[in-house]
Amino acid sequence: RQARIRALAAVFFFNDAATTEIYAHHDTLSLHDPLPISKHPLVSPRAHCDSAVLADSSPARLPVFSASGMQDWIDWAPYRRHGGTWAIQTKRGCPMPCNYCTYPDIEGRTFRRRTAEDVVDEIEAVQHSIAPRTFEFVDSTFNLPETHALGICEEIIRRGLKVNLTTMGINPRSVSPELFALMKCAGFNSMMITPEAGNDSMLRNLDKGFDMQDVRRTAALARASGLHSTWFFMLGGPGDTRATVDE
Repeated sequence: RQARIRALAAVFFFNDAATTEIYAHHDTLSLHDPLPISKHPLVSPRAHCDSAVLADSSPARLPVFSASGMQDWIDWAPYRRHGGTWAIQTKRGCPMPCNYCTYPDIEGRTFRRRTAEDVVDEIEAVQHSIAPRTFEFVDSTFNLPETHALGICEEIIRRGLKVNLTTMGINPRSVSPELFALMKCAGFNSMMITPEAGNDSMLRNLDKGFDMQDVRRTAALARASGLHSTWFFMLGGPGDTRATVDE
């Protein structure tokens, strides 16, 4: 079951109506059944993947980690009608020790970063050919390291691109007024902040690597920046009680 979940996760994007529908209609697939994604209305017939290959093989490393080329195998029109965002991944891997997270197992425990120029080349090309309503950075943590996020924002600003941007995974461990200011100038109108817990005991239990002082500071900076933010909290972790949830 775990291998099958990883195989499916390797194919589909997060927060995607198509993903939800495929899981709902194909939850009886065995591990070695080919995934029927080529028949789904939101996926191009050119897309094909054998879940057995994904499940039985170690994660392959591409010779070059670069643009996804998603426009070559995704029919974007249905996503556009449903308000989809265009996924941009600027790096893979995560060295953080969060004890509930599968990202390090899926992508590795060290950062493999694209250059700011390469990332913005992709944004510029997709904006010219597809013009999605919003580009969404889908790194596990967009702002780690912060210098990487700053470099991407600076490159977007330098080129004068007029794009709408959002991101998942703002980690309170490394946030500065400069980061949020540059994000706003680059075209960000929202962000997702991921403390996961709202008290020090649970942050320690989850091995988050920051404390409530960092969380409160991030909240103050986010509020001052004017960027809309969605905050992610998890319930039911190790040691979570009614008292910690209320806090």
